[in-house]
Amino acid sequence: MTFQTPSSNPITLAGAPMGDVLHACAFFNSDVEGCRVLTPFIREGIEAGEKAFHIVSAAGCDHHLGHLRDADIAVDAARERGQLDLHTWDEIYFADGTFDYQRVLDTMLAHMTQARDEGYARTRLVSRMDWALEDYPRTQDLLEYETRFNLEPNPGNPVVCVYDLAKFRADVIIDVMRVHPIMVIGETLQENPFFVPPEQMLAELRAR
Repeated sequence: MTFQTPSSNPITLAGAPMGDVLHACAFFNSDVEGCRVLTPFIREGIEAGEKAFHIVSAAGCDHHLGHLRDADIAVDAARERGQLDLHTWDEIYFADGTFDYQRVLDTMLAHMTQARDEGYARTRLVSRMDWALEDYPRTQDLLEYETRFNLEPNPGNPVVCVYDLAKFRADVIIDVMRVHPIMVIGETLQENPFFVPPEQMLAELRAR
């Protein structure tokens, strides 16, 4: 892959700069809390002329777009010009009826590469991770997928994986923490002291 020079525009999440570490998990207790943190991040990217790539449930598309409109983000114009790319879980994670983490990783990187080819210096990816609770084959590969994301070439593109604390078991949340170098918790962005290097985590997953 050949990428353009990464954008020099700042990346702010939860009121703090993300710096060079761009794979974050964000834990929220409610949609209100999540919207409060994610909306400025989304607005910042759209106003900077960056690509927005969002993945939500099919049932949540209208709610997601409605919230952005309520926040005075010009989502309809952004979608019309191709800047805001909204997809459902079925389109990205379950395109062939099962969860194949390598296919999903390839799809993500292909979208980011296409955005660069279209002239966008950066793609901001936001994904609701409730898809892992759906009744599809191989959703148990969630941690393998999140771990391998850290090994993929992804210069300059921030990725925020959004987890609802009310829906995921505590042990899953702990493991999710371990595969993200930075995290948002309590509406605060912080370096993750529990992060495990991906090679070490993959060895642990194989041992399990």
